[in-house]
Amino acid sequence: MIDLKGISIVRILFAAFDTSGRVGTIDSNATETLAFGPLSSSRKVVCNTAISSRVLEKARGGHYSLDRIDGIPRTLLKKYCLKGNGQYEGTLLIVKELRQRVEFHYSNLMAPTKGLGTFDIIFLRNVMIYFDPETKRKVINNLLPYLKIDGHLLIGHSETLNGITSDLVAVRRVTHPHASPKHT
Repeated sequence: MIDLKGISIVRILFAAFDTSGRVGTIDSNATETLAFGPLSSSRKVVCNTAISSRVLEKARGGHYSLDRIDGIPRTLLKKYCLKGNGQYEGTLLIVKELRQRVEFHYSNLMAPTKGLGTFDIIFLRNVMIYFDPETKRKVINNLLPYLKIDGHLLIGHSETLNGITSDLVAVRRVTHPHASPKHT
């Protein structure tokens, strides 16, 4: 668990996000499990970056197909999503209060946008598996200036930073909640 007590404004960056609904899911879970407090823009800034203007526009709208909700707990769906009907049958809309707390910016991991500020948490999940070691090194070195000194970089469960950088210290490896342990 990341301890965010004592931080007046929590800043979170989702680098290279996609439109799978993950952003809303993690933000909803953060509201519930990291004790950020009630839906309040004064407590949290969530910033998302992508290189696709199509992805950015879709995400700004917060409108997703119901086939993208696997893994989102029903309680969070009920609390933070509106189910479409009529012409919007088969879709959901993330509630306005959640959408208003989220910023979207164009940014390339190889040449990040300047002026985004620094972040307490940076999510870079399931991105680096596509890169060779030198590109991974460049991406991490490009993101480090955006990570606060005591901040956390979260990568995907199948990713590693071994041999990529010595500027970060592993705090804990987390197993995917749906993964089952290997039996010998």
